[in-house]
Amino acid sequence: MKICLFVGDYLDSNNGIAQYTKNLVNKVTLLDRNIKLKVIPKSNHNYTKKKKTYLPYSLLGFRQLVIKLLNPFIIEWMYFNKFRRNKFGYFSLIKRVNADLYHAVSPSEALVLVDLKRRPLITTIHDIIPLVSENRFVFEKFYFKRYINAARMSDIIIADSYNTKNDLIKILNFSADKIIVVYPAIDLQKFYPVNKLNSPIKTILYHGGLIKRKGVYRVLSAFNLLLKNRNNIRLIFSGGGEEAQGLKSMAKRMGISENVIFLGHISEEEVVKIYHMADVFAYPSAYEGFGYTPLEAMACGVPVVTSNASSIPEVVGDAAILIDPNNDKEICDAISRVLDDDKLRNKMVEKGIIQANKFGIQRFSENILKIYRSFQ
Repeated sequence: MKICLFVGDYLDSNNGIAQYTKNLVNKVTLLDRNIKLKVIPKSNHNYTKKKKTYLPYSLLGFRQLVIKLLNPFIIEWMYFNKFRRNKFGYFSLIKRVNADLYHAVSPSEALVLVDLKRRPLITTIHDIIPLVSENRFVFEKFYFKRYINAARMSDIIIADSYNTKNDLIKILNFSADKIIVVYPAIDLQKFYPVNKLNSPIKTILYHGGLIKRKGVYRVLSAFNLLLKNRNNIRLIFSGGGEEAQGLKSMAKRMGISENVIFLGHISEEEVVKIYHMADVFAYPSAYEGFGYTPLEAMACGVPVVTSNASSIPEVVGDAAILIDPNNDKEICDAISRVLDDDKLRNKMVEKGIIQANKFGIQRFSENILKIYRSFQ
């Protein structure tokens, strides 16, 4: 069976959809040699990794101001450029492919497949964040609606969670009959627990995009409350995003900058090391289509304090402490409980490892293959 897997530019990315895509490309065919994947494109040849540039200290503030002012325009351009690539840039590549089945790894990739009337068609929809989140960019919403309308024409929709499936049915009036939930996978060979050395300094970790929806300001506010009663703690922000400078400024205004570390973007190997350093993982995201990072933290043996909203409760089960993502005090109290109660912490570590192991690549691959084989 020949399957055209249209991946857009996700093989050159590092976000959640990229992780999903790489698992499809690298793992699924290992279970069934009769499945032949034609990956379009294998890599985005226009993609070049930017080299870091270092400016004199006197120019750093000016650069940050310029970035803040231009950021909305840059992001709007990125959305336009992605639409242009998926609508026209890959047209000739897809047109030359004849396959038994076509799979778009996200709604944006469904666009050209629908235009070319490629059938049968599967589209994975990870979430509908651009339509349900506040303060999103204009072009993002505009183009996402185009993508969703294309995805609606698919024979099968794969949803990352039951929360995403319910959103598609209730908000966008998708037919429930064509939606199949397949939970994505985390790499349990990469994320694993280690015996930690007991340190007098306790580390609260946030890893992910530094954007408002993920509750990054709530994490910082809760940490500030924690510092009122203890001084042996630090907060690490790992990851980049549009709110990085805002968070640094807020920490400075609070007078807690020396207790807060911003790592920016780090390598996959460094991410694992950071998880292993953490005593608590805090992730009060308001909306996730799935939520990789709480599971990665659990797999590394880190107790998780996370949101009671969207897909997160169905993913973390009873292995995490669920909090209201809009309540700083509740986040603070949950973190305190984990830091102060050894029995609770050990129980959470044990449950977290068990929960994370439910989301291995083997199960994900088998469920995807089951859908592919249904078209034979």
